[in-house]
Amino acid sequence: MKANNLAQAVKTRLMQMRGVQVQEINPTLTRYWVAWYSSYLVADGCTKPPFQIWCTSQGDGKDSFCAVIDASSEEVVWAAIRRHFPDYVPRFCEARNADYIPGDRFPNFEGRTSIKEMTYD
Repeated sequence: MKANNLAQAVKTRLMQMRGVQVQEINPTLTRYWVAWYSSYLVADGCTKPPFQIWCTSQGDGKDSFCAVIDASSEEVVWAAIRRHFPDYVPRFCEARNADYIPGDRFPNFEGRTSIKEMTYD
């Protein structure tokens, strides 16, 4: 087992031991590590998404957010973000391994990575 795979397996097991529900890997979806800027204000039309987010910095009216999202394409990822953060400004969207878990800078990973695959405006 490669070192990265072993580290991911250990992280997954530790999450399970803490009672975190770990999702089964869906082979038809790609896991994305994504970041964007948003005010995250209700007045701007923002709503709480079904996927877990981390706020990584704040300032100048736009905060920086990151998420791990499983989706069929990068376009679907941005559509889901646009649905919950209409004022978003994209930073990056990177395809990762199916078992990717963010590092220690992003604590308390809950395994909430899925979105409802539907047509977004």
